[in-house]
Amino acid sequence: MTVKFLLIGKHLELPSLNVWDKWHWTKQGEFKQALALYLKVQKLSRYRGIGFPFVRAKITINSYRQQLIRDTYDNVAGCLKPLLDAMQPPMKVKPTVRYPDGIKASWRANIIAGDDRKSIEVIFNQFVDQKNRRTEIILEEL
Repeated sequence: MTVKFLLIGKHLELPSLNVWDKWHWTKQGEFKQALALYLKVQKLSRYRGIGFPFVRAKITINSYRQQLIRDTYDNVAGCLKPLLDAMQPPMKVKPTVRYPDGIKASWRANIIAGDDRKSIEVIFNQFVDQKNRRTEIILEEL
């Protein structure tokens, strides 16, 4: 089973590790919550009948950016942390988000079962596209 998620726009562009480390922890949390909510909406609207979370998955991330991150590989791959956190199942002690209408919900999207080496394989690709910045996430169940 192959599933494709699309993150469109500057506000959902995955930051490099250097940028991520400079953000305040509240900004990091807000980014992860927005990312998870965006993934949840796509999961519920496009992939309703699929058995999530995937226990083993291959994740291919194609990042179309204004310019390439040219630093070391760990700086490029460091931007995967917020994405993988957002894709995991809710924690047992649920960090919740209170929406304006009073509803409480877990902010994790429950797409993959875990982010350890036994559960996922990750391939990260970067491309330059100055007019149409986006991130494509392709999951293949193993």
